[in-house]
Amino acid sequence: MIPNGNSRRHFLRTVGAAGAATLLGWKGIQPRSRLAIDGLGEIHPHYDPALLDEILASGLRGCVVTVGNPALQGVSAFDDMKSEIDSLDRYIAANPTRLSRANSAADIQRAAGRGTIALTYYTQNASPLGDEIAKLDTLHALGVRIVQLTYNTRNLLGDGCLERTNSGLSNFGLQVVSRMNETHMLVDASHCGEATTRDAIAHSKAPIAITHSACKAVHDHA
Repeated sequence: MIPNGNSRRHFLRTVGAAGAATLLGWKGIQPRSRLAIDGLGEIHPHYDPALLDEILASGLRGCVVTVGNPALQGVSAFDDMKSEIDSLDRYIAANPTRLSRANSAADIQRAAGRGTIALTYYTQNASPLGDEIAKLDTLHALGVRIVQLTYNTRNLLGDGCLERTNSGLSNFGLQVVSRMNETHMLVDASHCGEATTRDAIAHSKAPIAITHSACKAVHDHA
């Protein structure tokens, strides 16, 4: 019989930790700490310090934030993304006891130790790259660590989930995935077409992510 109330929650936490340890081959290792990280969150420069304090009080210590408008294409897509990064950088600098920037997993661990929320920059469309693979290095230098390959429709990398066709990654898309692997950027296939997603899984040398989607077998949605 599973216990009720607090003991039930303790039971589930224990079983969950044990199951994860078994799956990952970590025998006899108990997690020393737990980090709450929002994989697609909202932290905006117009949030006042009181709201940030409420978010901190919730225990959140990491937040992936979208930079730029994913619906934009061309030069305006890069300019819009750069503007939002500049704004967030200034916001973080103005709130050093509440916010920090995460360019690595170690940065999130340090944020947890300091009691700040570590923000990871994420572009929900590769359109800011245009047709220039070198711009990935520019995005990396700006702090972007996660790149979503497409956003619903087609771009130069491949087809999105709402495109009429279901083509996979283009040659340029394959180059982008390869360069992202080299620079340790996370490939995200959210909003991507099925063939694009399969290609990303097949060609990436590192695990990819589908950070926000759902199970098609449960509900058939694009």
